[in-house]
Amino acid sequence: MSGWSLFTKECRRVVTGLPFWLLVAALLAFLSTQFMAGLKPLEEPQPGLASYGASDRVDWEKAVPAALQSLAGEYGENRYKTYPFGFVKTVRLKEEGRERMGELLSELTGRSEEELAAAAQPAGFAVGGGERQPDGSFAVQVPQGEETAPSLTLAPGLAREDFVRLMGEADELLGGGSSYAAEKLAGFGREPLRYEEALEQYRQMVEEDRVTGAYARLFCDYMGIPLAVLPAFVAAALWLKDRRAGAREAVWSRRVSSLALTAARFGAVIAAVMGAVLVLAGWMTAVVLAKNGDLSGSLTAFFSYSLGWLLPGVLVSAGVGAFLTECTDTPIAIFVQGAWWYLSLFAGAGDLVGGYGWSLLIRHNRLGGYAEYRAGLVQIAANRLVYALAGLLLMLLTGLVLEQKRRGRFGGMGKALRVHRRCQRAAV
Repeated sequence: MSGWSLFTKECRRVVTGLPFWLLVAALLAFLSTQFMAGLKPLEEPQPGLASYGASDRVDWEKAVPAALQSLAGEYGENRYKTYPFGFVKTVRLKEEGRERMGELLSELTGRSEEELAAAAQPAGFAVGGGERQPDGSFAVQVPQGEETAPSLTLAPGLAREDFVRLMGEADELLGGGSSYAAEKLAGFGREPLRYEEALEQYRQMVEEDRVTGAYARLFCDYMGIPLAVLPAFVAAALWLKDRRAGAREAVWSRRVSSLALTAARFGAVIAAVMGAVLVLAGWMTAVVLAKNGDLSGSLTAFFSYSLGWLLPGVLVSAGVGAFLTECTDTPIAIFVQGAWWYLSLFAGAGDLVGGYGWSLLIRHNRLGGYAEYRAGLVQIAANRLVYALAGLLLMLLTGLVLEQKRRGRFGGMGKALRVHRRCQRAAV
């Protein structure tokens, strides 16, 4: 059997299997509920509007008292909202923890416990309404029309570094994931975006991104979430299919190298998954161009971003699925990749734009953000290259394990296959 015939046969096996269509259904669900739900045309900002959004600039003169007031309010009620894994969790400290929190607040503000209780905000004071903001921070909101207590201030002699350190201790005391972590404190004092800045962002989306590039990054942000885990499910199901059908010996006895057989299967998974992604990319290109009919947009942005941004995640996810399934003959790869995906997803839940790093999931959960993207382009390229190479390496290792099994090692059936092949040659 030629390599192409083997590849097309494996492709048919993938696209006729239930796991592949579950993956397609997940992609459509993310597309409709996340990306398309908030899809709006680009609009040039006009002067004189009340708000143009929040900037990345931080006014620490506002952030410090707002953070202190928020912590004092939660301390008074002993109810702290945290997001340790991306989901809201209410923490209530025991007596020892509550005492330590009081000590931290006293050190931060220079006030006694009684003074802190008096200064705590009344019920109704909230941090971001209990909801995470698009950039992962929490914006302070005080209901209008309600009388609030005097604002707390930093204790004399404490520097901002001390404030950040002590707030970090408060976050650790709560188990992490609170709005008092060092990387979240800026959310208490985000300055509003100025008209000139909003106009520059619009210009970048129209001229530098050519309209569709801005949307393509957001598309990849959402599509990357299911594509970092579900290909492992598709690959594991394909590798287990012969075992379930009792046809493993016949497959292993083919006169084709182990690496060629592995590459055909692996390539079939990648081709099927990325084929579905590129179909959705073409559809979204048409939708975005239709919504921005008066602007000239790129026809290739969704496709190029999908290949550069999403393909490496698909490669490594499918690689984990193939390798661990070949090694163990069990679906353990689904659980391993699922755990990795879960940790990657929620470890970066507070840094949704610009903090690309080395995570399995690189996030850019903002329409536009061209400046952050350009600043992090080298890191993005390095990240994606590492995961693409890791996926290909896992494919090679899968082929090596299969070869050893065909030789009778690792619980393989080498002796039975050798007898089977001799019988075939004798029959000829």
